[in-house]
Amino acid sequence: MSSAAKSLKAIMCHQELVKLLLYKTPSVNVVVSGEFMDKSELSSTYQSVLKLLISKALKLSSLKPSLELFELEQLCCALGLEALTKVSESIVCEYEGLTYPTDDSADSSPSLRPEEDSAAVSEEAASTEQQPRTPAPHVVSSLIEMGFLQSHVNIAVERCQIPSNSDVNTSMELLLSWLLVHREDITEELEQIEQERDREQEDSHTLAQEQSEHTTAAVEHAPDLLEGPTEDQHDIHADHSSSEMSLTSLLSALGLTSQHPVPKLLRFINTNPLGCANTSEIPKHIEDDECSSSFSMLLNQVKKLRSTGECIVAINRVLTAVQTLTARYIVLFIIATVSTFPSVKCIPLLEMLDLGDVEILVRLLRLVYAGRINGIPGSLFFLNVPDSSPLKGLDCVGEVLRMVVTWKSSAGSQLLQACSRDLVGAALGGAQLATKKNERKEQRSDRSDLSVLVNPNFYVSQKLVQIMAEVAGKSDGSSMIHMIDALAACLFSSKLEPDHRFWALKQLMTIFSTTKPVQLRSEISPSQMLQFDGHKGQIMKCTLNIKEKNLLSVSEDNTVLLWSWSNGEDQPQRTTLCFPISESSNGLLLPILPVNSTTSCIAGAVNDVLCVWRVRDCVSVTVKLPNLITAMSWKEAQKDGEFPLLIVGLADGQLCEVKVLRVSMNLHPELKLTKLEHYAQGAICDLSWNSSGTTLAASSLASGLHIYHFTTKEEYLLSSVVQHLSKKTFLSWSPGGNMLSTIERNQLKLWDVRTCHEESLTATCFHQSQADHVCCVAWHSLESDDGISLLASGSLNGDIDLWKVTSLQNHCGSRVLHMYFLREHRTPVTCLEFSTADVLLASGDKDGSVKVWDLQNGDLLKHSTKIACEVLSLCWTLQGIAICFKSTNALYILPPGSHDYIGERCVYHSLLTLSQHGLSSTTKAPCLATFLKNMHHLLSSQYAYELEELNSGNQLVHSEYFQMLTGLAVGLGIHTVLLYPPNAPHLPSLPTPLEWEWLKSFSTAVTMTAALNDRTPLPKQMLCPLPSNVEPLGLEEGYQMNDNSVWTTLMDSQILQWFATCPNDWYGSAKSTVLTWGKGIYNQLGHSTTQKALPGEATEWTDVEQIVAGSYCTYTIKFDGSIEAIGDGSQGRLGNGGSESASQMLTVSALQGIKVVQIVAGPRVLSTTDEGFALALSEAGNVYSWGKAAKGRIGHSTNDAVRTPKLIDALIGKDIKMIACCDYHCAAVSSSGVLYTFGSNKLPVGHEVPSSVATADCFLDSDEQTVMSNVRIGYVSCGQFFTLAISEDGFQVFGCGKANDAALGDLNITGEHFKFFRLPHLTSFGPFVKAASGHSSAVLINSSGTLCWFGSLYEKMAPRNAEILQLPAGERAVDVQTASEYMLALTESGSVYSWGLNTHHTVQLGYEGTSGVTTPTLIASLPAKQLKQISAGVCHAAACNSVVHPPGTTRISVPVAAPAQYQALRDIPCKAIHARLLLLNYFSKVVLSSWSLFSTSQIVERSSSFHFNPLASATTRSFLCSAHTEGLMEGFISRTMVAMSHQPHITVQRISNDEEPCKLVFPQIASQILEKSTKNLCSKSRAWKVKLIGEGADDAGGVFDETVAQMCEELENGALKLLIPTPNSVNKCGLNTDHFIFNPHCTSKQDLQWFKFIGIMFGVAVRTKKPLDIHLALPMWKLLAGMLLTHQDLEEIDMMFMQTMYSIKDIHKSGVQDEDFSEIIPIEHFIAQNSSGNFVPVVQGGGVIKLTFKNRTEYVEKSLHFRLHEFDLQVTAVREGLASIVPLPVISLFTSHMLENAVCGDKQIDIRILKKLAKYESGLNEYTERVKWMWSILSSLPNEDKILFLRFVSGRSRLPNKVGKIDQRFRITSGGNRETNALPTAQTCFFQIKLPLYSSESVLKEKLCYAFRNCRSIDTDTYMLNRGDNSTTEDDEDDDDDDDD
Repeated sequence: MSSAAKSLKAIMCHQELVKLLLYKTPSVNVVVSGEFMDKSELSSTYQSVLKLLISKALKLSSLKPSLELFELEQLCCALGLEALTKVSESIVCEYEGLTYPTDDSADSSPSLRPEEDSAAVSEEAASTEQQPRTPAPHVVSSLIEMGFLQSHVNIAVERCQIPSNSDVNTSMELLLSWLLVHREDITEELEQIEQERDREQEDSHTLAQEQSEHTTAAVEHAPDLLEGPTEDQHDIHADHSSSEMSLTSLLSALGLTSQHPVPKLLRFINTNPLGCANTSEIPKHIEDDECSSSFSMLLNQVKKLRSTGECIVAINRVLTAVQTLTARYIVLFIIATVSTFPSVKCIPLLEMLDLGDVEILVRLLRLVYAGRINGIPGSLFFLNVPDSSPLKGLDCVGEVLRMVVTWKSSAGSQLLQACSRDLVGAALGGAQLATKKNERKEQRSDRSDLSVLVNPNFYVSQKLVQIMAEVAGKSDGSSMIHMIDALAACLFSSKLEPDHRFWALKQLMTIFSTTKPVQLRSEISPSQMLQFDGHKGQIMKCTLNIKEKNLLSVSEDNTVLLWSWSNGEDQPQRTTLCFPISESSNGLLLPILPVNSTTSCIAGAVNDVLCVWRVRDCVSVTVKLPNLITAMSWKEAQKDGEFPLLIVGLADGQLCEVKVLRVSMNLHPELKLTKLEHYAQGAICDLSWNSSGTTLAASSLASGLHIYHFTTKEEYLLSSVVQHLSKKTFLSWSPGGNMLSTIERNQLKLWDVRTCHEESLTATCFHQSQADHVCCVAWHSLESDDGISLLASGSLNGDIDLWKVTSLQNHCGSRVLHMYFLREHRTPVTCLEFSTADVLLASGDKDGSVKVWDLQNGDLLKHSTKIACEVLSLCWTLQGIAICFKSTNALYILPPGSHDYIGERCVYHSLLTLSQHGLSSTTKAPCLATFLKNMHHLLSSQYAYELEELNSGNQLVHSEYFQMLTGLAVGLGIHTVLLYPPNAPHLPSLPTPLEWEWLKSFSTAVTMTAALNDRTPLPKQMLCPLPSNVEPLGLEEGYQMNDNSVWTTLMDSQILQWFATCPNDWYGSAKSTVLTWGKGIYNQLGHSTTQKALPGEATEWTDVEQIVAGSYCTYTIKFDGSIEAIGDGSQGRLGNGGSESASQMLTVSALQGIKVVQIVAGPRVLSTTDEGFALALSEAGNVYSWGKAAKGRIGHSTNDAVRTPKLIDALIGKDIKMIACCDYHCAAVSSSGVLYTFGSNKLPVGHEVPSSVATADCFLDSDEQTVMSNVRIGYVSCGQFFTLAISEDGFQVFGCGKANDAALGDLNITGEHFKFFRLPHLTSFGPFVKAASGHSSAVLINSSGTLCWFGSLYEKMAPRNAEILQLPAGERAVDVQTASEYMLALTESGSVYSWGLNTHHTVQLGYEGTSGVTTPTLIASLPAKQLKQISAGVCHAAACNSVVHPPGTTRISVPVAAPAQYQALRDIPCKAIHARLLLLNYFSKVVLSSWSLFSTSQIVERSSSFHFNPLASATTRSFLCSAHTEGLMEGFISRTMVAMSHQPHITVQRISNDEEPCKLVFPQIASQILEKSTKNLCSKSRAWKVKLIGEGADDAGGVFDETVAQMCEELENGALKLLIPTPNSVNKCGLNTDHFIFNPHCTSKQDLQWFKFIGIMFGVAVRTKKPLDIHLALPMWKLLAGMLLTHQDLEEIDMMFMQTMYSIKDIHKSGVQDEDFSEIIPIEHFIAQNSSGNFVPVVQGGGVIKLTFKNRTEYVEKSLHFRLHEFDLQVTAVREGLASIVPLPVISLFTSHMLENAVCGDKQIDIRILKKLAKYESGLNEYTERVKWMWSILSSLPNEDKILFLRFVSGRSRLPNKVGKIDQRFRITSGGNRETNALPTAQTCFFQIKLPLYSSESVLKEKLCYAFRNCRSIDTDTYMLNRGDNSTTEDDEDDDDDDDD
């Protein structure tokens, strides 16, 4: 037999083996059939065979390249043919003798007992002799290929009894059984075979040497065929364990430093203005072309083989590779089959096959990922497995591994160790990471099995970690601590790529979200202290030099060391200060080291010698005192020029004063000694000055306490003497200097020290402790404004007490209030030290333990490792707490410094949360602790970067990485540390820092959502702030606004519905009075008046809440929030879409439905070239602008006119609360106090600074952090060339711009200032509440109603510094306005004052005269109307009696009574309903202000406290204000709009020949559009231009609308199968019987592409505001909005299915049991009816899984899950198309109803909307008879005819639900010269109808109905002939052609 034939035969044997195993192995059969069996049911034969295969699969392949099995077969053939030409038949003999070692696992099979051995052998032998039967040759070959020796098989053939009628499979089973059972009975035969083999080996020794020589020499020309691993290299165990590192070494290994405590930012890869989802998946394991290239390479190597030996080696290696790969295929197939039906019943089977070993599964996973098992070949798919599809090896092995880990705890621990080891290696840079696709391809192409198994890949580790993360719910966090720490290391490692860090964050979130709750007490890990040597003797005291930031220490060796740390250095510099006297070496050193208040001097004492060092140069001076020095104290509150003063106490009771002279000079300092007259009895044991330096307390051993008053004459008056019984008293003053604490005999006493008369003091004890256990005290350095101080006392039992102590002058009630105990010390507390930089208290005890406490809530933040020595002193430094221990000569530092304790707080609060999940300490997780400590840095830096990207428009939402990171911060409780800065409990709480306002909104939204969903109380910090004009409800009234337990979801929904449908109930419509005066050539004064020198009432303007005088125009805000405008319309300043002027008030339709709260209009200064514009602020905090957009002043990147209000994109989400404008720039202030400016910094001297890219931007750049950092701006005013900003508290005023003519309040400030700076000269006039700025002047109002005026109001007026502008006595200003050389002021009484100029063409002052008026003058002609608001325009002014609601108030009033339809609100007081509405609006506001931080890229199935997404709840979305969300959508759509010139052109053929049917429009358009770039579809009016073939129409909009409507018809009329009727429609029951759903059977590539086009259609409808006439069931819209379906949703579309599921699940309630279940339920397997009516498997292989009574619950769950997700493919495709046109994240804010309305509009055509849109031309008006007839006819028509009429005039089938969404006006024109009673004609492109004259209304109805019912074609012939009429207007300049109906 030739080598080629032999090779082919070997391959065939392998295939037969595969078939035999897969057909005959019971384990596989039962798994495939969906059933499971016990291990005992599987014969030992098959157990051994399968174990042998698994062992073979894990051996190393003899070939390095990875090939498919069919490629190996071809390679064998090639090798065989090559050998045929080079070698003789001996090769075949050599091959026949080739053996394969068996696995030891085969020995585990059962064998016969010894006593049965011989009998069994003899019986079998006899049976064989009686019935000789020779097995088929290929059976013998198959056994050899399985690994049995030829001699073994020969013995089995001779002795095994095989019946003559046995088939091939039976013969194989009998031979296998005999071989495995009688292995020990053929020893003699084996010995004979071994002897024969030895002889054969001697004969072939020469040939083997020849082969070895050839192999060595052939490495270069055939390395892959002749080199490779041997069979001995099969025991591979990858070990990547890392040794334990210290924390410092670990941080360094992560690539982090103190200067860069966080890794590099995760940056956006591409711009994404529409927020399309970018999901990152684990890369595919191998490319398809790698194997082909490897095969070609091996074929080339075959051709290069040179000798017989090479051919033999190559054949052996290839055949071995075939064996290995075949075994892997079989094992992978078994794994894939088991993974199809994961169950605990599979565990015995896996254990039996050794597949329960995690190590084996991990090795298989690595082989699969590396491409060493390239899928399952087609030849193995001969089993009839239901729903079989190409199996994914990676997922299959992963599923089995997940199964094993889930139900086998030891496997989980084993996998945890492997995962943690690999992850830490990757984080530390030890793993080889393949980050680029080409690198992976290059590396894997030459990787062998050995390299794959020895070097684990990071992506495989990712898969393993995902498995562990998913099963984490089975265990608590303590068992996952090592993996959590490893993931934290990856997340915080600078050595990993950003996508790997993001992946680590995902897994960390998954583990935290799924771990089993376990209540543990959190424990703070002890922290290591830093040790610094320097002293030779014991350290006695350490003190901080606050000013120089140096640390001082004194020791028994009579030396003082000065420690200083440079930036970035760990080791300090030491300076030794020695006592310059000889006595110091043997003297008694006083163990204190006081530093004076100005930190210029240090004092030390030895015996009777005092030494003072000057700090700046360490120069010392000494003085000898009369006696031994026992105490010292520097005088506090040293004034400028005052000498440092030190009081020294002596052993004889004497006090001495020492002044240090010449400290500030370069001369040598001197000491001036003065002895005080007063003596005490006994040695002075303590001295203490109070904080003001006016009182000195001294205690002596015999005479007690002495109080001295230091007078202004520098005299010491002994004012009080208190006798003490103890020998020693310790003194300490309160920060206010009026209370003194003493400790005597371990008893604490508090003394009130106050002035009685003149300069005499008294000391009165007002408190003493109950028990004698106090050993130390400390006062907090700050006292509250109401005189409350904080005192801490340490006791002998280790307790620390905190007290609030109130001074006498603020005393009301108890003066001493005990707050709480701090109980962690086990030994007496020896010292206490408050931090001056943070709310911290350090304590030390006798056992050597140091602890740090958070005073805000008494939490233990940190504690040190013990030194076992008493703590002598503590001192806070920048490096940490400096500690002196008894009997030690080293200085210890416990880091960090008090300024850096935010990280420690983050760790503490995180542990409070993690302890509920089993993680109580970070001792075993140093990487996690490091991550938590620096998480705030990571958040801050990432947010700053992403915010810039969002503001620039490059991104729509934050990255998913940052969204998850923010969710993790809130879930861990870290946000509480960042949002609420700690403050001492006796001090008022601090506001949230500006840099964390975004996090506050996010956390508030998350917390409020959870509270509303669960109906739980809101936290105190999250309560809705009540507007200042709303009185709070009394507790006795019930129904509190924040009490969710009394408000149901139904109540809240009805409140919002009432508010949306009946706005007049909430806003009211009180009659208002408007007065105007000045010049009004465009009727901006009302009543067609061109000029009013005196104010007059505009009676036609009613229902006005706010009036604004603009530039030759007037704006009013109605009580419902709508806007009206009148006057000059040039440049589009009226916002009505054109440039026409209006002589009567016109509604700004584009803002209808949006409640506007403020309007500002410019320019404010009269100029020769007037270019008017306006800005409007909505209640939602969005800003709209329109008019002339010169130099970006209205926030848009254009210099052209914007004729309709347009949302300023850059201010979206900023929650603006006020706006201001002038001629060249505008400003806005957010609710968080951030100032934004935009426009041009144009200066009058010709110098021009470019505007900030014409978009709004935060003005607080990095250069301004020192000026306006953390300053909340409350008000802003824009002048001609300058800007004023007032802080929220009114005490600070900032300015920028041109400062000439005292425009900034000071003549000394001149020049141009392009950055804000503080104006301190205005502080004395404040606090301010308002400001108004003009050309070069400004006026401010302070809180008392006084006016502060400065600058030059008009040209001839001399500029002036800031001064008070007097109003008449008793008048308080409440508002001020300025424009064009005059000012107006409104007072509380409703009077209006004016001053300035009446120019030659304006009379805006309200009275006659043109000379300059420099003082406020009353406009006497204004009637007593109790005016509440004023407005100043360029040439006219206005006033109104309506109240203007300032920021912080609400315009919503209390309704009278709830309508009858809202039954849930019937018995609730309207005042309570009003308050609840305010809370719901506040909730909507906070959610929408942080919506970009919520994950909106995918449907969320599960939320947790670590990643809670409010948008996942349909209830949450229903509570969001629809006007706000629609405003967001409108803004982002306008931002991404493209010009009409970019839209694609397509052709459509609707008319066909007689022989052919009409072509469908949908496929024609879809195929063309899907090939175009979707960016070009984002135009305003139409997405593409249609050319109709064979029809005379040129698309100017109407053809587009017509074809879109026709596509909607095709989708629903059955022409296309993409949409099908709901099952309820088919069954004629339930809801949605007239609606459609997506067809779940449409899953082909073309179908999904068409679904994508449906999404594009939906997006185009939203963008162009042209609704589609399509009727999807509401659950479909819910899916498109990014929400999951519920069982109720399923019932809405398929009620019978749900009833069937309920009946099966609850069938036991009807008495049905197991035996009669199958008779009643007709369903036999796990199949169910889908939405299209077909029965399909609900799980993979469900067609063979039998439905029984026991598993019916599982069947119902699987069926429901299948039906809930059967539309996933179609929905994903539609959302993909939708996301390419409109911002999909904003869609995630929509409810299903809102999305349906946005896409489909209103189903009912409202003729009232058409009336509001009507624009009459050609002499027609609303009172023309035929026009009145037309409206009457349309109102009487049914909705079907209204739809036909709308389609006739516009091409549309529906209208948007709001007028403001329609850009075009409905033009009604005359029929021209056409005859009377002719048919009306329409121009769909221009939304126009031409009405000829009609003799009667009935004739008009007949003609009109005939026209829209029968005219369905579009033709331009009539239009082209009548092109000369005046139908074209300015809005249609871009459209040259049109279409007619």
